[in-house]
Amino acid sequence: MDYYKLLHLKKEPFSNSPDPAFFYRSRQHVDCLQKIELALRLKRGLNVVVGDVGTGKTTLCRQLLQSFSGDDRIVSRLILDPDFQDPQVFLGAVLHMFTGQLPPPGTPISKMKEALKQYLFQKGLEEKKTVVLIIDEGQKLTTAGLEILRELLNFETNEFKLLQIIIFAQTEFDTTLSAHANVVDRVNLYLRLFPLNFKETRSLIRFRISQATGGPHNGNVFFSFPALWQIYRYSEGYPRKIIHLCHQCLLAMIIQNRARVGRRLVSACAKRTIANAVRLRPVFLASLFVIVSIGMGLWVGPDFLKSQLPGLSETQPTAAPLALPRLPFEEIGGIRTPMETIHRTAPLPSFGMSPPLARSPIQSPSQGRQAAELKPSIAPSPSPPNEIAPPDILGEVSVAAGNTLTKMIAYVYGAYRYRHYQAVLNENAHITNPDHLLVGERVRFPAIAEPPQRVPPATWWLVFAETSTLADGLTLLNHAKSEAPSLRLLPYWNRKEGLKFMIAHRTCFMDKTSAEIQEKQPASFSLGEKKIICLEKDDTIIFGIPFI
Repeated sequence: MDYYKLLHLKKEPFSNSPDPAFFYRSRQHVDCLQKIELALRLKRGLNVVVGDVGTGKTTLCRQLLQSFSGDDRIVSRLILDPDFQDPQVFLGAVLHMFTGQLPPPGTPISKMKEALKQYLFQKGLEEKKTVVLIIDEGQKLTTAGLEILRELLNFETNEFKLLQIIIFAQTEFDTTLSAHANVVDRVNLYLRLFPLNFKETRSLIRFRISQATGGPHNGNVFFSFPALWQIYRYSEGYPRKIIHLCHQCLLAMIIQNRARVGRRLVSACAKRTIANAVRLRPVFLASLFVIVSIGMGLWVGPDFLKSQLPGLSETQPTAAPLALPRLPFEEIGGIRTPMETIHRTAPLPSFGMSPPLARSPIQSPSQGRQAAELKPSIAPSPSPPNEIAPPDILGEVSVAAGNTLTKMIAYVYGAYRYRHYQAVLNENAHITNPDHLLVGERVRFPAIAEPPQRVPPATWWLVFAETSTLADGLTLLNHAKSEAPSLRLLPYWNRKEGLKFMIAHRTCFMDKTSAEIQEKQPASFSLGEKKIICLEKDDTIIFGIPFI
C-alpha cells in the first residue's frame, strides 16, 4: 500500500517527478513564465533561464510545455540532453524533431540548415505559427552546439526571429556564455531562479498537500510550525530539497506511528538524507570547551593545578596587560570607520544606521574558519597605491522598533538568503536570539560578494540615487520603499571609487536597451535624476544579489 493512502491522500504529495499539477506558482516562477511567454509572442529569439540545482527549472520547463499544448499557434519541441559532441548530429536531431524526417548519414550541414530554414519560413510566414525549441540541462551544450543555435537565430524576417529558443541551465552556464560574446549579444531575456524564502516554503508544502487531497487543505495537519521552519533551514529554500525532506518526514511519521511531524523529527530526517546538514557551529563548540575547562579547573582545585604545573607559583609576578594604542579612525576601503563602538541614546530614522565599524583585530580561530567558509573564494590581487582595497564590512545597523534580522538582511543584500543569515550571525557573536533582536542592538553586515559564476560579464542598472555609506543608502531606500516597492539597495565596489550603495530598480538588465525601456516608465517618487550604470564583472564586486 502506498504511504499517502495511509494518510487518506489521493496522490503522493511529495513526488520528485515534475508533475505540472503540483507546480507551485511562486512569485519568481510566475514572473519567469510571464516574461518568457511575452518574449515568445514578440518572437525575440533567444531566452535563458539559469538557477542552482533544485530551484525548479525542470518543473518550470514542463509547465511551459503544458501551457503550449493547447495553443495551435505554437509548435514546441524539447531537448532533454543537448550533449551533442558532433554539430552534424545535433543539427540532424533538431531537424528530425521538427520535420519528422531523419537526414541520411553523411548529409552536409548546409543541406540540413536549408531544410530547416524552409520549414521555419513555412511555419512562421505561411502558417503564422511560432516555432519554439526548449533545451533543458543547457549547461551541457558544447561550443559547437552553441554555434549551431547562433546560426539558427539568423533565420529571421525584417520583423521577427523565425525560431524561438529557451535554454534552462545551471549556473555554470554563465561561464559558457561569457566565453561566447556573439551568443550573449543575441540573448533577449536572461532570468535567474533563486531558492524560496520561508513564507514561500511553507506555502509550497501546503499547496502540495492541498493538491494531494483534491481540495483546500491546511498543511499544518501534518507539519507543525517549528517543523516547517526546520524544513526551510535544512533545505535552504531549494524546492527539490524541500520535497525530498517532506517525503522522508511523512515516511518517518508513519513508521513511528506519530500523528504529526515535529521539529525533532525533521532534524533527524535531514541529518540522514541531506548532505552537509546544519551542525553545531564551531563557535558554540569552542565556547563549550572553555566552559568545561573552567569547570574542571574549579573541580580539581588550584592546588592540583600547581602540582601539575611547577612553573606556576604564588610568588610569580602577574604580567601587566598590554597597552594597545587607541586609534580614533582606521581607513578601510576608503571609509573612515571608528575603532570603538559608538552608543546612541535613540535609534536613527529608518533602521537607525551608524557608520560601519572596523573588524576587531583579534579573532578566534573558529571565527576565522567560519569567515573563510562563508565568504566566496575571491582573492583580489594586491591593489596599487592609488586604488582602494575591497572592504570586509558594509556597515553597522542599529535595530529600530519593528525590525527583524530577516528583514534587515533582505534590505541590505536585496533579498533574504540563508547563507547571508549565517554570515551575519558569525559576524555578530553577541546575538543570542536571532528571532528577537533588542531595539538599539547593533548588527554588523559583512561584505559578502556574489560567487563569480553567478555574476554575468556585464549588467545594466537603472539607478535613482547613489551614496557612499550604508546608513545613507538604507535611509533613502526606507524613504522611497512605500511608494516604490520595486526599488532595492545594491552595494558594490570598484577599484577607483571604492564602496558604493545605489538605490536601483529591483533587478538588473542584461542589455542597455531593456534598461532604457524601463527608464522611460513614469515613477511615482523622486530621489534624483535617473541614470543607467553598467557594472562589468572584471572591474566590480557586487555585494548584493543581482537577480531577485
